[in-house]
Amino acid sequence: MIAGKTPADWRTGVIVPVFKKGDHKECSSYRGITLLSLPGKVYAKVLERKCRDIVDLKIQEEQCGFRPGRSTSDHTFALRQIAEKSWEYAQPLYMCFLDLEKAYHRIPCNSLWTCLCAYGID
Repeated sequence: MIAGKTPADWRTGVIVPVFKKGDHKECSSYRGITLLSLPGKVYAKVLERKCRDIVDLKIQEEQCGFRPGRSTSDHTFALRQIAEKSWEYAQPLYMCFLDLEKAYHRIPCNSLWTCLCAYGID
Protein backbone atom coordinates (compact mmCIF):
# COMPACT_ATOMS: atom_id res chain seq x y z
CA MET A 1 0.00 0.00 0.00
CA ILE A 2 1.61 3.15 -1.23
CA ALA A 3 0.10 6.62 -0.77
CA GLY A 4 -3.00 5.27 0.98
CA LYS A 5 -4.12 3.12 -1.95
CA THR A 6 -4.95 -0.54 -1.66
CA PRO A 7 -3.96 -2.98 -4.41
CA ALA A 8 -6.77 -3.57 -6.90
CA ASP A 9 -6.84 -7.33 -6.33
CA TRP A 10 -7.44 -6.72 -2.58
CA ARG A 11 -10.53 -4.69 -3.47
CA THR A 12 -11.88 -7.09 -6.08
CA GLY A 13 -14.36 -9.80 -5.24
CA VAL A 14 -16.42 -12.34 -7.12
CA ILE A 15 -20.10 -12.40 -6.16
CA VAL A 16 -21.55 -15.91 -6.13
CA PRO A 17 -25.35 -16.25 -5.93
CA VAL A 18 -26.55 -18.63 -3.20
CA PHE A 19 -30.15 -19.85 -3.28
CA LYS A 20 -32.18 -18.97 -0.16
CA LYS A 21 -35.72 -20.20 -0.81
CA GLY A 22 -38.62 -19.66 -3.15
CA ASP A 23 -38.70 -19.63 -6.94
CA HIS A 24 -35.35 -20.47 -8.54
CA LYS A 25 -36.19 -18.05 -11.38
CA GLU A 26 -36.55 -15.00 -9.08
CA CYS A 27 -33.46 -12.93 -8.27
CA SER A 28 -34.87 -12.16 -4.80
CA SER A 29 -34.61 -15.89 -3.98
CA TYR A 30 -30.83 -15.58 -3.94
CA ARG A 31 -28.30 -13.74 -1.85
CA GLY A 32 -24.83 -12.89 -2.96
CA ILE A 33 -21.68 -14.02 -1.23
CA THR A 34 -18.54 -12.13 -2.16
CA LEU A 35 -15.37 -14.17 -2.49
CA LEU A 36 -12.32 -12.03 -1.72
CA SER A 37 -8.59 -12.65 -1.87
CA LEU A 38 -6.97 -13.70 1.41
CA PRO A 39 -4.92 -10.48 1.75
CA GLY A 40 -8.11 -8.54 0.97
CA LYS A 41 -9.98 -10.34 3.75
CA VAL A 42 -7.22 -9.67 6.28
CA TYR A 43 -7.05 -6.02 5.23
CA ALA A 44 -10.85 -5.66 5.46
CA LYS A 45 -10.86 -7.19 8.96
CA VAL A 46 -8.11 -4.83 10.16
CA LEU A 47 -10.05 -1.86 8.78
CA GLU A 48 -13.30 -3.11 10.32
CA ARG A 49 -11.70 -3.39 13.77
CA LYS A 50 -10.17 0.08 13.54
CA CYS A 51 -13.48 1.56 12.44
CA ARG A 52 -15.40 -0.32 15.14
CA ASP A 53 -13.12 1.04 17.88
CA ILE A 54 -13.92 4.58 16.75
CA VAL A 55 -17.59 4.15 15.92
CA ASP A 56 -18.57 2.10 19.00
CA LEU A 57 -17.77 5.10 21.19
CA LYS A 58 -20.08 7.35 19.18
CA ILE A 59 -23.18 5.32 18.37
CA GLN A 60 -26.10 4.82 20.72
CA GLU A 61 -25.95 1.92 23.16
CA GLU A 62 -29.34 0.76 21.85
CA GLN A 63 -27.96 0.18 18.33
CA CYS A 64 -27.67 -3.58 17.88
CA GLY A 65 -27.32 -4.03 14.13
CA PHE A 66 -23.89 -5.09 12.91
CA ARG A 67 -22.42 -5.13 16.42
CA PRO A 68 -20.78 -8.25 17.87
CA GLY A 69 -22.66 -9.87 20.73
CA ARG A 70 -25.94 -8.12 19.89
CA SER A 71 -28.87 -9.09 17.72
CA THR A 72 -32.45 -8.32 16.88
CA SER A 73 -33.48 -10.65 19.69
CA ASP A 74 -32.23 -8.00 22.15
CA HIS A 75 -34.78 -5.57 20.75
CA THR A 76 -37.47 -8.24 20.58
CA PHE A 77 -36.97 -8.94 24.28
CA ALA A 78 -37.09 -5.23 25.16
CA LEU A 79 -40.23 -4.70 23.08
CA ARG A 80 -41.94 -7.63 24.75
CA GLN A 81 -41.07 -6.26 28.20
CA ILE A 82 -42.47 -2.84 27.26
CA ALA A 83 -45.66 -4.41 25.89
CA GLU A 84 -46.13 -6.50 29.05
CA LYS A 85 -45.68 -3.44 31.30
CA SER A 86 -48.08 -1.46 29.15
CA TRP A 87 -50.66 -4.23 29.55
CA GLU A 88 -49.96 -4.58 33.28
CA TYR A 89 -50.49 -0.85 33.94
CA ALA A 90 -53.33 -0.50 31.40
CA GLN A 91 -51.41 2.13 29.45
CA PRO A 92 -51.69 2.63 25.70
CA LEU A 93 -48.72 1.54 23.64
CA TYR A 94 -47.91 3.00 20.24
CA MET A 95 -45.37 1.42 17.92
CA CYS A 96 -43.96 2.24 14.52
CA PHE A 97 -42.01 -0.30 12.49
CA LEU A 98 -39.80 0.68 9.56
CA ASP A 99 -38.66 -1.74 6.89
CA LEU A 100 -35.21 -0.55 5.86
CA GLU A 101 -34.24 -3.75 4.03
CA LYS A 102 -33.26 -2.05 0.79
CA ALA A 103 -32.40 1.38 2.23
CA TYR A 104 -28.62 0.91 2.07
CA HIS A 105 -28.57 0.88 -1.73
CA ARG A 106 -30.48 4.17 -1.87
CA ILE A 107 -27.98 6.19 0.14
CA PRO A 108 -25.46 8.12 -1.98
CA CYS A 109 -21.90 6.87 -1.31
CA ASN A 110 -20.61 10.41 -0.79
CA SER A 111 -23.09 10.80 2.09
CA LEU A 112 -21.65 7.68 3.73
CA TRP A 113 -18.10 9.02 3.36
CA THR A 114 -19.18 12.37 4.86
CA CYS A 115 -20.71 10.54 7.82
CA LEU A 116 -17.59 8.41 8.34
CA CYS A 117 -15.40 11.54 8.24
CA ALA A 118 -17.63 13.14 10.88
CA TYR A 119 -16.88 10.10 13.08
CA GLY A 120 -13.15 10.59 12.55
CA ILE A 121 -12.70 7.88 9.93
CA ASP A 122 -11.02 9.12 6.77
